[in-house]
Amino acid sequence: DIGTGHGEMCTRLSPYYDHVYGLDWVMSPTKEVEESKNITFFKNSATEIPLPDKSVDILISFDFFEHITPSNISKVLTEMKSSDYEHLILTFDKHFGWHVTLEFDVHPSSKVRK
Repeated sequence: DIGTGHGEMCTRLSPYYDHVYGLDWVMSPTKEVEESKNITFFKNSATEIPLPDKSVDILISFDFFEHITPSNISKVLTEMKSSDYEHLILTFDKHFGWHVTLEFDVHPSSKVRK
């Protein structure tokens, strides 16, 4: 979860996946996230995601891109692309005035189901 905040979404997803990663450069994880055995929280910028390429199956980001400076958008998208995920879910919230969700099955052979 890129731009995970305190990791609430990681906590919600952790019962369903072997391992969940959350990344946020401003917020700190909740105690529940810190104590979880299958959640790893990175306090890091999305311009440098500290995971090996092709290491995640699903990449999600909720209401995150409006917080990225225009000069960093390209770098963040490049970092996200290097994950080579099978499923991508992004949401955008422009000044809390409108909300857009984009969801893609990146590979036709994706094992992820809606």
